[in-house]
Amino acid sequence: MSGSDAALSFSIMNKPIVILLIIAASALISYFVRQIALNRITRQLYQAAYVEKDAVLFESLIDSLPAQMFISERSRKIMALNFYIAANDEEKVAKTCRETNVKRFDANEFKTFCGSAIGYLCDKGNPYSETLLNEMKKRYEGSKDISELMLLYDCQLTYDVYVAKNTDRIADIEEILKNDLGDEEKAVYEYRLAKLYHYQGNRNK
Repeated sequence: MSGSDAALSFSIMNKPIVILLIIAASALISYFVRQIALNRITRQLYQAAYVEKDAVLFESLIDSLPAQMFISERSRKIMALNFYIAANDEEKVAKTCRETNVKRFDANEFKTFCGSAIGYLCDKGNPYSETLLNEMKKRYEGSKDISELMLLYDCQLTYDVYVAKNTDRIADIEEILKNDLGDEEKAVYEYRLAKLYHYQGNRNK
């Protein structure tokens, strides 16, 4: 076999390898470009939300083409919710909740979004908290996951205290406070108990 024939044969044999290497290199480059773009838009969102606290800038960024390309809609909804809660904007929190299909969330996304939203809206006495609470009840019906059941119990208790003003829950909170709680957790339940005593008209308690 002549030298030229050998070179041609070698080239033909290695053509699939070259193609695979090109594909792998392209995928690697695409991954790094995506990560760079994702990191950039994430930093911009954080800067707008928590450093500059600029709602107009944050909203323009969260709806921008780069955000839509590199951040899932579900993640953007969670980011928006967290920003409006931090900004104490009840109207925007409720609006975000109404416009979000929580059924599409995975388990962790659902816990993060609904847990935060219910807690905030209950604290404000906002009736939309009941809608989210009902979604949580449907989602966790028949669940044996302890973390899900604990979240549901606490969200129900929060609703009963701040929205329903159900003084029948006094005994439940008093029982909880008999446990060995951390200072922060204890303070939360004591405050809830105080609210119920207030609704009951029991000023001494």
